[in-house]
Amino acid sequence: MPKKKKDIKIKDNSIKIPCINCNPKKYLTFNFAYIVDKEAYPSNDEDIVKLWKRMLWMSEDTYLNMVYKFGNDKSKWFEPLPINQIRKDIPSKFREDFPTETNEKYSVMRMYPSGTPNGTANPRIIGMIKHNIFYAFFLDWDGKLYSHGK
Repeated sequence: MPKKKKDIKIKDNSIKIPCINCNPKKYLTFNFAYIVDKEAYPSNDEDIVKLWKRMLWMSEDTYLNMVYKFGNDKSKWFEPLPINQIRKDIPSKFREDFPTETNEKYSVMRMYPSGTPNGTANPRIIGMIKHNIFYAFFLDWDGKLYSHGK
């Protein structure tokens, strides 16, 4: 009776797969995969350009250096906000992916230091920071998702 040939698997260590979650110098990165209201995008080009410039500025230095320099300045860095102050729930998809790995505080990123050029509500991006990644959940372009103390 003839012998059956067996497939032999050889491990090839020469193939390198880049880690998509690795960030060796720990710069702030942004993730927009969990945005809830897809229709809430900025209404004018000026806000889109400002968002882009803010993200570039916030990730130009390492995360820890930026927290050290600007952590208490909510006009330049993130404003921490307790979870019960936002009028919406954390996206269920985020809870599925990160069930217990949240700091249970929202982080609010303001687009402008004190209001927008046209005098309307200061647009905000609301999400959570996990390690050095800001996961955006809500685009609050009208300033209606939480009380601003006014």
